[in-house]
Amino acid sequence: MTPANDSNGFDAPTFTTFDTNERIETRPTIEDATVSRLVGRLTQEVGPERYDRFFAGQTQLHVDGARLDVTVPSGEVAELLDRRFGTTLRRIARQELAATEETGVRYKVDRSAFSRLGDTPGHKRATPLTTAQPSRTLDRANGVSTPQVVNTPVTPAPKAPSVARRYRLDEFIVGVSNRLAYNAALQIAQAADASQFSPLFLHGSCGLGKTHLLQGIASRFGQLYPGRIIRCTTGEAFTNEFIVALKTGKIEQFRRTYRKVDLLCIDDVHFLSNKEATQAELLHTFDAIGLSGARIVLASDEHPREILKLSRPLVSRFLAGMVVRIDPPDVKLRESVIRSFSMRRGLSIEAGAISLIAERTGNGSSIREIEGVITQVEAAHRLLDQSNTSTIGMLSVRTALGLGDTGERPAGPRRPVPIDSIMTTICRELRVDPAEFAGSGRHKRVVLARALTVQIARELTTMSYPEIARAMRRPNHSTVITAHQRLTSQLKAHPDLDLGESCGGEWAGTTLAGMYERLKAESIRAG
Repeated sequence: MTPANDSNGFDAPTFTTFDTNERIETRPTIEDATVSRLVGRLTQEVGPERYDRFFAGQTQLHVDGARLDVTVPSGEVAELLDRRFGTTLRRIARQELAATEETGVRYKVDRSAFSRLGDTPGHKRATPLTTAQPSRTLDRANGVSTPQVVNTPVTPAPKAPSVARRYRLDEFIVGVSNRLAYNAALQIAQAADASQFSPLFLHGSCGLGKTHLLQGIASRFGQLYPGRIIRCTTGEAFTNEFIVALKTGKIEQFRRTYRKVDLLCIDDVHFLSNKEATQAELLHTFDAIGLSGARIVLASDEHPREILKLSRPLVSRFLAGMVVRIDPPDVKLRESVIRSFSMRRGLSIEAGAISLIAERTGNGSSIREIEGVITQVEAAHRLLDQSNTSTIGMLSVRTALGLGDTGERPAGPRRPVPIDSIMTTICRELRVDPAEFAGSGRHKRVVLARALTVQIARELTTMSYPEIARAMRRPNHSTVITAHQRLTSQLKAHPDLDLGESCGGEWAGTTLAGMYERLKAESIRAG
């Protein structure tokens, strides 16, 4: 078991790094305004939370003519940023700096620039500094790595930023489906002795409030116990920080950061799947802070036993505390959510319209989906309603939901279809056993069932590739992307392909396109 297992699926980057102890000269900054504008634009594009998670503390931006230089502490961080945000960075560089697509962004690896920032968590200076020092860079346009002296704006920031805590427990809307999770959150945040609730493991589908509870616990605990050390992060951020610590020789500093806390909150724990070295480090962290009586709160889309390739010792630690599932909201809770979101937006919605929204969002909807529907309703009212009334009525709701005057929706899905319903429908129609579908078998019918599931899920749900992969129990979402691309090509190139050979004689004469349309329609009806 080696740390190399935690490469997050990225190929090893070709960036060259080196450390330097050469003298640093401080010069007046002449491009702060441009850099600030770029930072503001980037924060707006990716969102404040994602900017804090991926850029603050582990990147430095500098403008070199019509090019944006992004300095990072390691090649792994550079590769991660380019995969996630490369398109956004190049677009911003083109629009703000009149850069070209090929030379607009250059990544530079310089560990020493970050070792000078100091070790005080949460510390940021208001005014960036500009430093001149030797560093090796890689120009992705021509692949040439050359040492040169560059001016790099250094904005000291936490090297391992915590997740911004923007949710509070008193804003959480409680119903039957989440009451147990909410009460457990209150106890672990407020009780003088919360050992019987720690670790608290919250799990459930996306958009049901797990992150809200986790951040709310951190906020309430900080209010009640000032001076206590709180660490609120994600499985992905924990992994990235661990990798950077290993690469830069600062593993002891990393361990001090996590093992001296009074409250540790980790969101998206399922991200640790198949990352053996990170799992081992987290296990040691658990044992260390458990001895000190620290509180631990975890959140995941899946139950600990259902997270693929999670070590038995970690599963055992997770199950040693309180494991609570959060279910989708019932109609009563959906109505409460609609009223709350409406009040926060300053909207007035008729009682009948609220009931219609709650009914049409359905029992499988998430809180996030309900918020999206409210956005649609507000837009329909502002843009299409000619009554000049401030109260949103049935007409605006029906327009936003695609309903006619009778309240009947035209043919098509009423809402995003649950992926579990899609998988159940496809397995039933193709005579595929669910255990075989979730396994590693490569029978032609099973492979087709998986590909059709991805294809239909991309059309009928709002789920991303990683979310679809987790739902299908796939170890890597790259296989899901490949399946989607392959089936899309087949549907375009060979829509009349006869499935009799691959799926059995009972499907002789059934075309690939026909099977796809049939299963899509069945999934809509079942959902």
